[in-house]
Parts: sequence; C-alpha cells; structure tokens
Amino acid sequence: MMTVKNAAERMGISDSLVYELCACGSLPHVRIGRPGSRGCIRLTEADIQEFLANQKVVVSVPARALPPQKKRFKHVVLPP
Repeated sequence: MMTVKNAAERMGISDSLVYELCACGSLPHVRIGRPGSRGCIRLTEADIQEFLANQKVVVSVPARALPPQKKRFKHVVLPP
C-alpha cells in the first residue's frame, strides 16, 4: 500500500489530482480511519496500474486525409 504522495509520484501527477480521482471514484483506494473522520488514503500498485491502463488513448489516423472542400452556396453568385 502506498500513500497519496507516493502514488502521485508514481503516476507523475499532483497529490491534489490523486485526491480528486479518489473522490470522484475513478481511482480505487482504501480509506483508513474512524467513521466520520477524514482518515488517510492508501492505494495499491495493482489499482494504479489498472487505472493507468484504462487511461490509454489510442488515436486512429485516417490513411489519407481528404483535402478541405470549398463550401458552395447555390443562392450566392460570385463575380468571375
């Protein structure tokens, strides 16, 4: 189990972003403390690896980009 600070360093993000990800439910964590108290947050390496794997973005690039089309308006007549 690692602290928020350790997890932030591991992922290369700020501590506050780790807290935000935990608060919104995106990053699984364990909160240790008495009921009603703030307690402390601990995260596992496995949860961090799974979170990072789910954040991967795959960009698909079209084989050939089409040239931009000129808009044609039938009701507008432009002089030659």
